[in-house]
Amino acid sequence: RIITGRLRQQLGFGGVVFTDDMDMKAISLRVDPGVAAVRAVAAGCDGVLQCGGDLDRVAAALEGLVRAAEDDTLSETRLDDALARH
Repeated sequence: RIITGRLRQQLGFGGVVFTDDMDMKAISLRVDPGVAAVRAVAAGCDGVLQCGGDLDRVAAALEGLVRAAEDDTLSETRLDDALARH
């Protein structure tokens, strides 16, 4: 509701939206990196920042996104929209 509804629709922002660092403890201690990345993109983020340097967490985030694209958890339209803004 915030990114798509308020930021994009209500305020008319058409730029790229990135997450904050997904390795921050508030996220990383509670949610798997793959799940967090998929949730962020599904919520309207166009890019996911994974800044901690842990390559296993980066790989898990990428795997989660690939899996979500393959099983249509993230629609092709949503992914195309995100890619078009980059």
